[in-house]
Amino acid sequence: MTKNIYLLFILLITLIQCNKLFSQTYLVGGDFDYPPFSYIDKTGKAVGSDIDLLNSISDETGIEFKYQLTEWDSALNNIQSGETDIIIGIIFSEQREAFMDFTNPIHTEYYSIFIRKDLKLHDISDLYNYKLMVLSKDISVEKFLIPMGLYNNYVVAKSLPEAIAGIEWGRADFVIAPHSLGMNELVKNNYKNIQVKGPPIIPSIYCMAVKKGNTRLLGILNKGISDLRAKGELAKIQAKWIVYERDEYRYKRIAKIIGIVFLIATIMLMVVFIWVWSLRKQIKKKTKNIEIKNQELQKLNAEKNKFLSIIAHDLRSPFNSIIGFSDLLVKQANKEDIENVVKYSNVIMNSSKRAMDLLTNLMDWSLSQTGRINFNPEYFMIDELIENTLLLFSDIAAQKTIGIEKELIAGKAVYADKEMINTILRNLISNAIKFTPRGGLLKIQSRIEKNKVEVSLKDSGVGLTKSAIEKLFRIDTNISSPGTQKEEGTGLGLILCKEFIDKHKEKIWVESEPEKGSVFYFTLSYY
Repeated sequence: MTKNIYLLFILLITLIQCNKLFSQTYLVGGDFDYPPFSYIDKTGKAVGSDIDLLNSISDETGIEFKYQLTEWDSALNNIQSGETDIIIGIIFSEQREAFMDFTNPIHTEYYSIFIRKDLKLHDISDLYNYKLMVLSKDISVEKFLIPMGLYNNYVVAKSLPEAIAGIEWGRADFVIAPHSLGMNELVKNNYKNIQVKGPPIIPSIYCMAVKKGNTRLLGILNKGISDLRAKGELAKIQAKWIVYERDEYRYKRIAKIIGIVFLIATIMLMVVFIWVWSLRKQIKKKTKNIEIKNQELQKLNAEKNKFLSIIAHDLRSPFNSIIGFSDLLVKQANKEDIENVVKYSNVIMNSSKRAMDLLTNLMDWSLSQTGRINFNPEYFMIDELIENTLLLFSDIAAQKTIGIEKELIAGKAVYADKEMINTILRNLISNAIKFTPRGGLLKIQSRIEKNKVEVSLKDSGVGLTKSAIEKLFRIDTNISSPGTQKEEGTGLGLILCKEFIDKHKEKIWVESEPEKGSVFYFTLSYY
């Protein structure tokens, strides 16, 4: 029981101490005429940026601040003696740190040289010839005037407004003062005889300060300053009171803002540019896909038309011949006309062969278009395949008295699909015979050319025009024409040759002139 009473007593004492801490009133000292940090207005009220700052801390913590603004040297003596608890509008210095503790920085300011307009100031040394107006115990004395040897010919002023007015009315030639404070006096009083000249000097950190060792009060002030800075309230207070800055800093700030705006605008333009570029790329890609699809549809349509043309006309024609001459053959057989029987039998046989060749090409082309044709490359002797294929056409060539010459490399094995190459040779030889007139010549060669076996087939036929050559291997054109003895054709054989050569990743082409014959070439890989 006794222990509980003791703990309760300790708790009450702690609460009383905390209440005392946050209900305590602190006396604040400072300069009575030091706008915008602290000054007494026409109603006798203490105002300024540091006053607003302490009032904001008071609103947050409940601590009460009373203000006792005096001349600056008196304000320094009061904080040093302990008569006041806080001093505001003070610049940090090592000398002052000996008898007071400074809060976190509140504002950074540069001093400027306020000098009469009619006086020249090329560099700091010109100031030695002029009379100085100075505030007693101002930081400029310690940091600049004494080190630079300028603290000799001077007049003391009680306040900054008095010092600025003294320069205007000719009591002295120049004063060293914080730039924003001095400019405030120039503008407020419309002074005409004073100008800021020379570089910025004495970079100064404005703080508040407490008597040395008062860490509790220092902690309250620092926390209040940090909280207000985090909330953005400190920046609002400074924006309200501190209006003036040196031209070069204003220009730099404006340039910085312009630079940021330019950077944002550049980034936005780049984003827009990238978006437009990406959009155009997508449109281009989709347009290309549409064009590809359109080309595929056109090709499919051409293939369909080609297929229907072959079925409707080219395939029907040889069967009509077979049916017609079969009928004649039956009639002549009844008459026992052996000569006409033989004649009609030959026509039927040739029509049947033509129909078979057409059906074979049609079947191969159909399988190729549907992707069902097998590609089976193997090693074989190209000269042997050419020889065997030529034998199949020897009778047809003899009927037109067409001579055949051969110049073949022996013993050269190529790597290709033998059935496809056989189909290519059959179609090329058949076309050469069809377009070569009676008594003409067909020459077939094979040779090594640029690490390939090059096979060529030259005829002495009707030849081709340039426009016909351009359309020769295309499915979407119809260049079928009858042979020298009205032999019919479809043009499908050459298209099949091109597709089979493409499967081998090889080349096929033609060289020709009208009435000068044609030479067809194709290449194969060998080992």
